[in-house]
Amino acid sequence: RSFDLVRDKNKPHEYFVHYLEKKEHLFKAIESAMEQRTKAVDFLGENDRGITNGYKSLGLNYIFYTIAQYSAGETIEGIKETYGKTLRYAERIWEENKGYVLSLWLLSIGVLLDICDDKKALLKNIVKKYAKKDKLLWFLMEYLDKGTKEATHYLMPLPYQYLDEYIEGKQQDIKLLTKYLTDYWYDAHADLDWWYDSHKSPNNTYYGYWSFEAGAVAKILHLDDSSLKDVPYYPYDLVHYKE
Repeated sequence: RSFDLVRDKNKPHEYFVHYLEKKEHLFKAIESAMEQRTKAVDFLGENDRGITNGYKSLGLNYIFYTIAQYSAGETIEGIKETYGKTLRYAERIWEENKGYVLSLWLLSIGVLLDICDDKKALLKNIVKKYAKKDKLLWFLMEYLDKGTKEATHYLMPLPYQYLDEYIEGKQQDIKLLTKYLTDYWYDAHADLDWWYDSHKSPNNTYYGYWSFEAGAVAKILHLDDSSLKDVPYYPYDLVHYKE
């Protein structure tokens, strides 16, 4: 497989090809095992832990796979196809402590991909637990589906409260978003040990560092983000792929 342009410069093309192929083998293995257990549901019971864990593993790994596709240089249409499958599995994993950040990634990508109505309903169901309590998730969800009850606080103030002036409509200057990306965004996630500095991991767990929410905010507010085209973490072509 080949990609036109690797978007994430922390790893070479070959790394992402291997990462994606490894995930695809994992998906086949899990789906095959789940199929066998489903056939034995009368014996195992509807709440079989093996099936539940299989869905959780698929949901989590499909999110990582989707982001790795973007990092690798996959076409936006190809990513959009994967995203639909990701949502279907993702519902199963939201009790885990990674839920807020994963919700934000999924919702931001949904905004950037201009997802269709059936996927909006599925996405709303996934993020509703947090959107009622988090101002950034509320702002993004309101763009996709008007009528969500407004939240007034941030579940993860650092770094996301730095976007508040945009959300409040008080800011259009791209300099604030530039500062958010260059000074705050990455290091504010240092406590996410399953993601932070993963490009240094010998276990090849890295799938990319992308501030999808920054791109989503810029898209919703029609900010002039031309100066962000080559700024690390900013998914510029995803923001503009329909133009």
